[in-house]
Amino acid sequence: MRKFYEGKLVRKAIVLVFAVSFIGVIAVFYLYFVSLDSLAAENMKQRVMVALDVEAGIQQEILEEYTFWDEAYENCIVNVNKDWISVNTGEYMFSSHDVAFSLAVNSSGNFSYIDAVNKNDISKYERILRPKIAILLKKVSQSTLPAKLASGFISVDDEYFLVSAGLFMSRDNKDGRSPPSYLVFGKRFDDSYVKHIGLKYKLNTLAFSVDHGDSGHSFKLLDLEDRTIGYMVWNKIYPSRGILPFLAVVVCLFYIVTGGICVIVLKREAVNIKEQEEQLYFLATKDYLTGVSNRRHVMELGQQMLSAHQKKSYRLSVLVLDIDHFKSINDQFGHDIGDLALGAFSRICSNVLRSSDLFGRFGGEEFLAVLHDTEIENALEVAERMRRTVEAQTAKDLSIPLFTVSIGVSVDVPGDDFEMIVRRADEALYKAKAKGRNRVEVYVEDYEGSSA
Repeated sequence: MRKFYEGKLVRKAIVLVFAVSFIGVIAVFYLYFVSLDSLAAENMKQRVMVALDVEAGIQQEILEEYTFWDEAYENCIVNVNKDWISVNTGEYMFSSHDVAFSLAVNSSGNFSYIDAVNKNDISKYERILRPKIAILLKKVSQSTLPAKLASGFISVDDEYFLVSAGLFMSRDNKDGRSPPSYLVFGKRFDDSYVKHIGLKYKLNTLAFSVDHGDSGHSFKLLDLEDRTIGYMVWNKIYPSRGILPFLAVVVCLFYIVTGGICVIVLKREAVNIKEQEEQLYFLATKDYLTGVSNRRHVMELGQQMLSAHQKKSYRLSVLVLDIDHFKSINDQFGHDIGDLALGAFSRICSNVLRSSDLFGRFGGEEFLAVLHDTEIENALEVAERMRRTVEAQTAKDLSIPLFTVSIGVSVDVPGDDFEMIVRRADEALYKAKAKGRNRVEVYVEDYEGSSA
């Protein structure tokens, strides 16, 4: 009887230990997956925010090309040319970039023109947009970006728009024109556009609603006066619902195996999240047209490279490149051919450079190359090879017109920050243009200092 009793106690102890262990594992998994659900909801909110920032950035990059375009300033502000406006800031923007309306604001604060996809809406837009555009222009004046751009959401009756405004800039000195005048593009923020964003960034049935959404599965949209105009909403995300029931059954049989399955599933989920984050990072840092680094990213990486080089006493050379007479390519062949030319130019230049070098689009037809551990003499050789290669390969490519490039070169000196080197290279570029283009020029003091 005693052995039986003792055996019975052991079995009870084993069952008790197993039960406690089982309950403990289930409790751990439950708490973990509740946390995973919460993290998934927060991650989704961050991805929606980044996606909207990227969309605003793309619209600003398109707008920037126009604000630096002398012909746009002449025809939109100085001499209002309705035919030119209808083709270039009207039909082209409406059909190619889904812009719903465009307008220009002259130095007196009045609309020099306003155009829209639906011509019947022009009078309504002109009446309602005037005070709201004035608020956006104040944000433009406060912008710290070199190109002076700003974006925000605007409601017009029961319609909503993602609106970007930019100050017309002088291509010669990179400053705003005086007196100040502005160009504005507005994209309709409707169900079709929101669906497009959801598909483009893989954002799980993204939608827009004017009603209050679940705080864990929505993102509030504010207008220019920080008033709520609606919510970005999406289906609730519960990663645990597809995993937890299966794990509970498996744990009943053998919960150790369940732990291994859980690890595999979580790793796969981590890989998917990482891939999505890498995609969003690519869209936020790359130029949408050429695929190379955009202005903001190339300036950040350039400053990082400079800091690393200064610590190791390496030299850093900077090339500022500008496609010669690019405006005439757009005027003669159209923007589509101009876009092809920009893409071809980026590929040619990237192939000339080393993998350790940096190349990015600085704005319009201007590009920036940063050469790792390169003295001024070697930088001149690279720039000249790049100039010859561009001229030779564009002559062979029948899909684009023949064009050439002018290049300014500078090298870092003690006490420099990255913007100072870029500024000197830009001065050398203007010297190359003044001497007839299709040539390489170096910032004189840099070259003399290197020779000394």
